Amino acid sequence: MSSSVTLLPPAYRTRGASGYGDPMRSLPLAALAALLTTPALAQELPVGVESLKPVLFDLGMIINKVESEGYQITDISVGIVYEETEGESVPVDLLEHAPVLLVGMGDGERLNDLDLKVFDDQGALVAEDEMPDNMPVVAFEAPRTGTYDARMVVAEASERYRGGFFALVSGYASSRNIITVTETYAAMWKAVDLLEADGYQVLHAEWETLGANAPYTLTMDLPGGVENCRAVATASGERARALDLEVHDQLGNLVDADRRHGALAVTQFGVLVPGAHHFTLEARKLKRRVNDTHAMVVVACQGI
Repeated sequence: MSSSVTLLPPAYRTRGASGYGDPMRSLPLAALAALLTTPALAQELPVGVESLKPVLFDLGMIINKVESEGYQITDISVGIVYEETEGESVPVDLLEHAPVLLVGMGDGERLNDLDLKVFDDQGALVAEDEMPDNMPVVAFEAPRTGTYDARMVVAEASERYRGGFFALVSGYASSRNIITVTETYAAMWKAVDLLEADGYQVLHAEWETLGANAPYTLTMDLPGGVENCRAVATASGERARALDLEVHDQLGNLVDADRRHGALAVTQFGVLVPGAHHFTLEARKLKRRVNDTHAMVVVACQGI
C-alpha cells in the first residue's frame, strides 16, 4: 500500500492525517456515456452550440504545467466572461501565508486580453496580472485566511465577439506528493463532449475539493424559458463511494436530485424563470483513511 496526502493543506481538514491506497483508478466514463446516451466522439456540433473543448484542451496543458511545478491543484473553474463588465468572480479559499498560484486562460479565438485581479474578503486588491495577453498568472501569499475573489476581466475581446470562455486553476505549493487531477479532468472532457453532441450548450464547469461532511454549492444564473438543462457530476471513485447532486432554483425549491449509490450523478431540469440556481455536491462514504475527494460538475442547457 502506498501513502499520499489530502488534496487540501492540513489546516483545511477537520480531522486526522490521511493516507491513501493505490493511485487513482479511472473514473466511470463508460457509465457516464451510458447515462447520457450519446456517442462519445462527435465530429460536428449541432447548430448553435459553441464548443468548450478548445479551452479544455489548453486547460489540460495548464494542469500538467502547474502540477509539474509542485503545486497541488484544489480548484478549477470554467465559465463565460464578457467585456465591458466587472468580470466573472471565482471564490477561492486561501490560508494565511500559504504560497498559492492562480493561472487563468481565455478562449484564444474570442479573448485577446484577459486580466486577473484577486481581492481579499475586505475588498482589497492583493494580486493582479494586467499583462496584454489572455493567460494571466499570479503567485502570492494570502495575507490572512479567508475566501478571496479571483476576478476574470476581459480587457479586449476579438472584433467578432463580446466575450468568451475562460478557465482558472488555483493551487498551493506542496512539498509532498502531488495528487493529480488528470482523471477528473478526463471526466470533465467526456461530459462536455457528450453534452455538446446532444445539443447542449455548456455554460459552466467546476472542479472542487470536497471534505467529509462538507458539501460544496455552485451558484450560477440561468436564463429563463429553457426546457432542458443538465448538470453532470462525478467524483474520484478511488476516494468516494457515493456523490450526491442536488439542484435548487432561486426560491430554494428542489428541482432535481441524484442520490444514487456511486461516484456519478446526473440531473435534468427546466428553467421557467431566469435567476440563480444552486448546484450542491456532497461526497458520501469516503473510503477508509480518506478525508477529502475531488469532484467536478458541468452545467449545460439546450436552446439558448
